[in-house]
Amino acid sequence: MISKSIKVPEPLPIDDEYLLDDGEEGAQPGRVPSQMGMFVYSCRLFELLPEIPDHCFAEDTGNALPSLARDMVDEICSADRLLDAFANSIPDYLRAEVRTQWEISDNVRRHVRLQQQVIFCR
Repeated sequence: MISKSIKVPEPLPIDDEYLLDDGEEGAQPGRVPSQMGMFVYSCRLFELLPEIPDHCFAEDTGNALPSLARDMVDEICSADRLLDAFANSIPDYLRAEVRTQWEISDNVRRHVRLQQQVIFCR
């Protein structure tokens, strides 16, 4: 679905109210979860998907279990390493296993929880 030929840079995880008007980037405050976080990390995940070999998801033809060749095992391990590195790069506030303890409103807390669930499912 997403082509590598598109060279649009990913957005920064900075909410609109923290962007600066004079052309500077601005900065997301450290204790405020970015509402752009899920989008940014979804983009990063979607960039990884083409790296996962199609034959890892080959359909079952009803024959006996196919033998795993060394190169297939290597590719599966490589894909697993990519996904592990991605999972480790996700900020704490987007991790499904982390309950948000930050001092934020209930509405923002619900928003963050939804983002955690979406990233986890993807």
